[in-house]
Parts: sequence; C-alpha cells; structure tokens
Amino acid sequence: MKIILTLVLLATIQFTCAQQNDAIVKKASEVESKWGYKAKNKNIITLIDFSKSIDSARLYVVDTKNNKILLRSNVDHGYGSGTGQTPSSFSNAIGSNASSLGCYVTMQTYNGTWGYSLRIN
Repeated sequence: MKIILTLVLLATIQFTCAQQNDAIVKKASEVESKWGYKAKNKNIITLIDFSKSIDSARLYVVDTKNNKILLRSNVDHGYGSGTGQTPSSFSNAIGSNASSLGCYVTMQTYNGTWGYSLRIN
C-alpha cells in the first residue's frame, strides 16, 4: 500500500525544544494560529528543526486538530546552507541554493533529482 501525504503548510522554523512531543505540537499550533488561514488544510503543519543534525529525525508532520505527531523523518538542507551536519546559513535569495526559514504553502509532490519531493508555492 502506497501512502501519499500532501503537506499544505511547511514551516521551516528553528526551535530548540524539539525533544518533547508537547513542545513540537505546541509550536505547530502557534504556526497554525498565525499562518493557517493561507492553507487548505490548516490542521496539518510540518516543522523542520534545523538545529538538529541531518542524521536525526528533524522533520515533524503534526496534526494540530488531534495534537499528535503523524510523522518524523530525516531531511536534508540546501547545499547553499553549508556542507556540515547542521546548516550554517539561510537565504531566500534566488540562486543561493540555501534553505530558507519561514512559512510556506506547499503544492504537489514530485520525483526529483533527490527523490520524493514537494513543491513550495
């Protein structure tokens, strides 16, 4: 059975309390309150904790309606953000190839150069 998960709001926000499920759900709820009106399904929020290593699960898909984490996963950062285990810089400049901090409404998924990917609006 193949499960396809479409994420509608992507929040790449650096936060430090990612060890506790409650802290992750609370942060996702804060993002939903502030930015959820822009998304079709505002109850599904994705957070990336860039303070964690790429070797750790640092992407969290959170259901804020039911206050639970649906998915934890490893995720890379843009190569323009540095070659280390954690990003050393961020940018939203075109051509920087760096990860960008902020909130994004996402679109469809696709299979790209690096595998299963998600388009950002």
